[in-house]
Amino acid sequence: MRFRGWTNFCVTKVMCIIYK
Repeated sequence: MRFRGWTNFCVTKVMCIIYK
């Protein structure tokens, strides 16, 4: 899932790994 708040969500490494 890609959205404008991707950078903001990437702040949480856990979420960044799950979404990636």
